[in-house]
Amino acid sequence: EIEKQVEDDDSIESEVTRDYLAATRSLLLEDGNPPLDLPGIQIYEKASAVKASLEKSVAKKGGPSS
Repeated sequence: EIEKQVEDDDSIESEVTRDYLAATRSLLLEDGNPPLDLPGIQIYEKASAVKASLEKSVAKKGGPSS
């Protein structure tokens, strides 16, 4: 749904949104290299990095209007 909303928008916000969506999609394709490089741990670490980046962006921008 979000992808459809930003699909035809050329604003910087939409571009950033598309980048975050691509990063999130790549998390779903993570397969790791068991047994030492478990995909669940990789997904958690990368998802945490995406979350931290989103939180930083929201704090910098002022957050969504409530």
